[in-house]
Amino acid sequence: MRLLIAFVLVICALQVDVTSGLKCYACVQNGIKGDRKCELSAKDVPNGVVNCNKKYCVIRRIEYVDQGGAVFSFYRGCEQSPDFINSEVTDSQFKTYFRSCTTDRCNDGNGISNGAGGGGFGDDGGGSGALLVPGIGGGAASAFSCPIAIISLLIFLLIRFALF
Repeated sequence: MRLLIAFVLVICALQVDVTSGLKCYACVQNGIKGDRKCELSAKDVPNGVVNCNKKYCVIRRIEYVDQGGAVFSFYRGCEQSPDFINSEVTDSQFKTYFRSCTTDRCNDGNGISNGAGGGGFGDDGGGSGALLVPGIGGGAASAFSCPIAIISLLIFLLIRFALF
Protein backbone atom coordinates (compact mmCIF):
# COMPACT_ATOMS: atom_id res chain seq x y z
CA MET A 1 0.00 0.00 0.00
CA ARG A 2 2.90 2.36 0.75
CA LEU A 3 4.23 1.74 -2.73
CA LEU A 4 0.86 2.69 -4.20
CA ILE A 5 0.72 5.97 -2.24
CA ALA A 6 4.29 6.85 -3.22
CA PHE A 7 3.53 6.06 -6.86
CA VAL A 8 0.43 8.31 -6.90
CA LEU A 9 2.30 11.17 -5.18
CA VAL A 10 5.18 11.00 -7.66
CA ILE A 11 2.83 10.98 -10.67
CA CYS A 12 0.81 13.91 -9.28
CA ALA A 13 3.98 15.88 -8.50
CA LEU A 14 5.05 15.49 -12.11
CA GLN A 15 1.75 17.07 -13.20
CA VAL A 16 2.12 20.32 -11.23
CA ASP A 17 2.55 23.33 -13.49
CA VAL A 18 4.97 25.68 -11.74
CA THR A 19 4.73 28.64 -14.12
CA SER A 20 3.95 31.92 -12.45
CA GLY A 21 2.31 33.67 -15.37
CA LEU A 22 3.41 36.42 -17.70
CA LYS A 23 5.71 39.11 -16.29
CA CYS A 24 5.03 42.61 -17.62
CA TYR A 25 6.34 46.08 -16.93
CA ALA A 26 3.63 48.18 -15.29
CA CYS A 27 3.57 51.95 -14.81
CA VAL A 28 1.66 55.09 -15.76
CA GLN A 29 2.96 58.50 -16.78
CA ASN A 30 0.97 61.66 -17.43
CA GLY A 31 2.63 64.26 -19.62
CA ILE A 32 6.31 64.92 -20.20
CA LYS A 33 6.97 67.00 -17.08
CA GLY A 34 8.37 65.27 -14.04
CA ASP A 35 9.53 61.67 -13.84
CA ARG A 36 9.60 60.02 -17.29
CA LYS A 37 11.00 56.63 -16.25
CA CYS A 38 7.83 54.87 -17.32
CA GLU A 39 8.25 56.11 -20.89
CA LEU A 40 12.03 56.13 -21.19
CA SER A 41 13.30 53.28 -19.02
CA ALA A 42 10.81 50.71 -17.78
CA LYS A 43 13.61 48.73 -16.14
CA ASP A 44 14.29 51.63 -13.74
CA VAL A 45 10.73 51.99 -12.41
CA PRO A 46 10.65 50.82 -8.77
CA ASN A 47 8.43 47.74 -8.40
CA GLY A 48 7.72 48.09 -12.11
CA VAL A 49 7.34 44.39 -12.96
CA VAL A 50 4.09 42.57 -12.21
CA ASN A 51 3.05 38.95 -12.42
CA CYS A 52 0.17 39.05 -14.83
CA ASN A 53 -2.56 36.44 -15.12
CA LYS A 54 -3.71 37.91 -18.41
CA LYS A 55 -2.63 37.15 -21.99
CA TYR A 56 -0.80 40.30 -23.14
CA CYS A 57 1.79 42.79 -21.97
CA VAL A 58 0.81 46.17 -23.44
CA ILE A 59 1.97 49.71 -24.07
CA ARG A 60 -0.40 52.58 -24.78
CA ARG A 61 1.35 55.80 -25.79
CA ILE A 62 -0.80 58.89 -26.43
CA GLU A 63 0.79 61.92 -28.10
CA TYR A 64 -0.56 65.36 -28.93
CA VAL A 65 -1.02 65.72 -32.69
CA ASP A 66 -0.33 69.48 -32.74
CA GLN A 67 2.70 69.47 -30.41
CA GLY A 68 5.20 67.49 -32.45
CA GLY A 69 4.86 64.17 -30.64
CA ALA A 70 4.78 65.48 -27.07
CA VAL A 71 3.52 62.70 -24.81
CA PHE A 72 0.09 63.20 -23.24
CA SER A 73 0.18 59.90 -21.35
CA PHE A 74 2.07 56.62 -21.32
CA TYR A 75 0.93 53.27 -19.91
CA ARG A 76 2.59 49.87 -19.51
CA GLY A 77 0.66 46.95 -18.09
CA CYS A 78 -1.13 43.72 -18.89
CA GLU A 79 -4.53 43.03 -20.40
CA GLN A 80 -6.59 40.03 -21.39
CA SER A 81 -8.10 41.60 -24.53
CA PRO A 82 -6.46 44.84 -25.71
CA ASP A 83 -8.65 47.24 -27.71
CA PHE A 84 -6.10 47.23 -30.54
CA ILE A 85 -3.10 45.01 -31.28
CA ASN A 86 -0.01 46.82 -32.64
CA SER A 87 -1.97 49.66 -34.20
CA GLU A 88 -2.01 53.45 -34.33
CA VAL A 89 -5.18 55.50 -34.06
CA THR A 90 -5.20 59.25 -34.82
CA ASP A 91 -7.96 61.77 -34.25
CA SER A 92 -7.94 65.58 -34.32
CA GLN A 93 -6.13 65.90 -30.97
CA PHE A 94 -4.19 62.70 -30.27
CA LYS A 95 -2.22 59.91 -31.87
CA THR A 96 -2.41 56.73 -29.84
CA TYR A 97 0.02 53.84 -30.27
CA PHE A 98 -1.24 50.44 -29.09
CA ARG A 99 1.39 47.72 -28.65
CA SER A 100 0.80 44.16 -27.42
CA CYS A 101 3.10 41.18 -26.92
CA THR A 102 3.08 37.83 -25.16
CA THR A 103 6.50 37.13 -23.62
CA ASP A 104 7.98 38.14 -20.27
CA ARG A 105 8.90 41.85 -20.05
CA CYS A 106 8.32 42.33 -23.76
CA ASN A 107 6.61 45.73 -23.23
CA ASP A 108 9.92 47.54 -22.69
CA GLY A 109 10.05 49.69 -25.82
CA ASN A 110 9.07 53.29 -26.44
CA GLY A 111 5.64 52.35 -27.78
CA ILE A 112 6.21 53.88 -31.21
CA SER A 113 7.85 50.93 -32.93
CA ASN A 114 5.92 47.71 -33.35
CA GLY A 115 9.00 45.73 -34.29
CA ALA A 116 9.06 46.41 -38.01
CA GLY A 117 12.56 47.25 -39.19
CA GLY A 118 14.44 44.57 -37.27
CA GLY A 119 14.54 46.04 -33.78
CA GLY A 120 11.93 43.80 -32.22
CA PHE A 121 9.21 45.08 -29.93
CA GLY A 122 11.67 46.34 -27.34
CA ASP A 123 13.37 48.90 -29.61
CA ASP A 124 16.80 47.89 -28.40
CA GLY A 125 18.00 46.92 -31.85
CA GLY A 126 18.73 43.39 -30.73
CA GLY A 127 15.40 41.83 -31.56
CA SER A 128 14.85 40.84 -27.94
CA GLY A 129 11.16 41.68 -27.90
CA ALA A 130 8.28 39.78 -29.38
CA LEU A 131 5.40 40.68 -31.60
CA LEU A 132 2.00 39.20 -30.98
CA VAL A 133 1.50 35.74 -32.40
CA PRO A 134 -2.20 34.87 -32.01
CA GLY A 135 -2.81 31.68 -30.12
CA ILE A 136 0.54 31.67 -28.30
CA GLY A 137 0.90 32.30 -24.59
CA GLY A 138 -1.60 31.84 -21.88
CA GLY A 139 -0.05 33.52 -18.87
CA ALA A 140 -1.61 30.83 -16.74
CA ALA A 141 -1.04 30.95 -13.04
CA SER A 142 0.01 27.85 -11.14
CA ALA A 143 -2.36 24.99 -11.74
CA PHE A 144 -2.76 21.40 -10.61
CA SER A 145 -3.95 18.79 -13.04
CA CYS A 146 -3.74 15.10 -12.46
CA PRO A 147 -5.61 13.13 -15.18
CA ILE A 148 -2.47 11.21 -16.10
CA ALA A 149 -2.05 10.25 -12.45
CA ILE A 150 -5.54 8.77 -12.34
CA ILE A 151 -4.92 6.75 -15.51
CA SER A 152 -1.53 5.67 -14.20
CA LEU A 153 -3.11 4.62 -10.90
CA LEU A 154 -5.67 2.49 -12.69
CA ILE A 155 -2.97 0.82 -14.79
CA PHE A 156 -0.86 0.25 -11.67
CA LEU A 157 -3.78 -1.35 -9.82
CA LEU A 158 -4.63 -3.57 -12.77
CA ILE A 159 -1.03 -4.75 -13.09
CA ARG A 160 -0.55 -5.19 -9.34
CA PHE A 161 -3.68 -7.20 -8.75
CA ALA A 162 -3.51 -9.12 -12.04
CA LEU A 163 0.07 -10.24 -11.47
CA PHE A 164 0.08 -10.91 -7.71
